[in-house]
Amino acid sequence: MSTAFESPPEPAHRPLSEAELAEVRHFVARYQARRPVVTYALAAACAIVFLLELLWGGPSSTRLLLRMGATTPGILEGEWWRLVSGAFLHGGWMHIAFNTMALVSLGRNLERILGARRFLVLYGLSAIGGALGTVLLSPLTGAALSVGASGAIVGLFGANAVLAWRPHGILPAVIHKQARQTAMGNLVLLAAISFVPRVDWAGHLGGLIVGAALMASGLLTWGLPRLDEHEADDRVPLPVTLLAVLVLLFLPAGLAAAFWHGQPWAYGAPPRLFSVALPEVGLVAALPADLQPTSRTRREDGGLEILFGDLRRSDGMVLLIVPSEDPDLLALSLDTWVDIERQYLEQQHPAVGRLTVVKSPEVDPGPPPKVYSRSAVADRVLVDRVITLLETRPVTVEVSYWREAEAAWRGLADRIAASLSETGIEGMDAGDTSH
Repeated sequence: MSTAFESPPEPAHRPLSEAELAEVRHFVARYQARRPVVTYALAAACAIVFLLELLWGGPSSTRLLLRMGATTPGILEGEWWRLVSGAFLHGGWMHIAFNTMALVSLGRNLERILGARRFLVLYGLSAIGGALGTVLLSPLTGAALSVGASGAIVGLFGANAVLAWRPHGILPAVIHKQARQTAMGNLVLLAAISFVPRVDWAGHLGGLIVGAALMASGLLTWGLPRLDEHEADDRVPLPVTLLAVLVLLFLPAGLAAAFWHGQPWAYGAPPRLFSVALPEVGLVAALPADLQPTSRTRREDGGLEILFGDLRRSDGMVLLIVPSEDPDLLALSLDTWVDIERQYLEQQHPAVGRLTVVKSPEVDPGPPPKVYSRSAVADRVLVDRVITLLETRPVTVEVSYWREAEAAWRGLADRIAASLSETGIEGMDAGDTSH
């Protein structure tokens, strides 16, 4: 219900009885005695995080939002912080303005009715429910990531609706009709908004289910004195208090963990390179410090492909393609390698017309000759490849990165290729790779 109860409601058609007036006065006294500190603290936290978004690159950058903890299917792969961190992020001024208005309007009323601890449980668990809805239904929605407090706020709508229909003696009888009408209006508005393009209806659904279930279960009204219990105090049960403490710890911990893992303040900065020994292929290479090996694939010719990083979690990734030693490959001219690379890219990305393939000047003696290529994938991902003809084999460095990270990642493939050196100790266990 979105109407504050600052004074007893005026009778619409008939005078209120003494019992009804007493009930209303008692409700208003309890309502006004509570201050919605949790609601305002949550709104302030969202505002502060939004200012950080503006400071570090802007809410229009999906890569920045990913670094700051946007909700993604990474939750199912152990990125637990994304269960709540995405609820502090917003995709623009209108997004945060609308969510803050809804949170303050509805949240301060529910918090005054339920109390701070119960309200905190409702908000936190609804936020988690919204994140799970987003992730579990992502195969249906196609959403790669989601941000916003909407899941938690919709949970408040769900709890509010259940309370309006099942007031448990907590709301005065004279406002039941008004409360139900307001709840129905809120739900109709919510349903209309949920199916606007780019709105995460799956997150809304998850938050709604959790919020409604928490209220329907009686957990959020457990210990609340009924209006006919004039002398009774609000007794928050120990399990509810413990849940509130867990939520109070989990919300900031999730946001802090998101920042720790994503390091959003470093967004847009060129990757720092560290020398990495790759004994399984007999190479040493300078690679981005924050990219860990994610896969190793044995090639048909006996060589190895090693992938560092994942575009779902970082601004770019690096693939080293190391074939087995073959003198025939080294005998090919640079012009032949240019043709081979062009054919490869045209087969890999036939729909992409923007690709370039060039060769380095042939200087003898000088650095190993190279073939450079650049292409785009789906207009969002850029791919730079450098084939370096080392003494025993050609090694390909492939760097893929999001277009919005181009300023920081362009030229990285050449820097990595220039750092390659052969150690002559190929064949050791892959687990011996070290930074």
